[in-house]
Amino acid sequence: MNMQMPDVIGSILGWSAWSAVIAALAGWLTARATFRFNRDKLRREFQLEFATEAALQALLTDGEYAMRSFSKIKHHLPAFADDNDLRLHLIRAGAVCFRSNSGEEMWGLLEKHKGEAFK
Repeated sequence: MNMQMPDVIGSILGWSAWSAVIAALAGWLTARATFRFNRDKLRREFQLEFATEAALQALLTDGEYAMRSFSKIKHHLPAFADDNDLRLHLIRAGAVCFRSNSGEEMWGLLEKHKGEAFK
């Protein structure tokens, strides 16, 4: 009878260890799947913002024009109903605002206008 007791305890400990390993593996797989799901969801949510900033940078790096008027930028990106949303995207894209002699809002990339930006 004394010999059976360690076998029972060993079996219980063995099953407990296996249960812990399986639970840990299941937890890790769940966490990994949740992480990937959330990463892909964020990527989809911010895809429009990244695409907008890339389009703005391409528009503003065109060698023919050093600056673009806000109305021309808005013409090329008509999806923005609110002008301030478009301005925020311009800033995120690395652009700064200037005023022309006629008072028109002009935008250019800071890297192209470092000397003029903060006069």
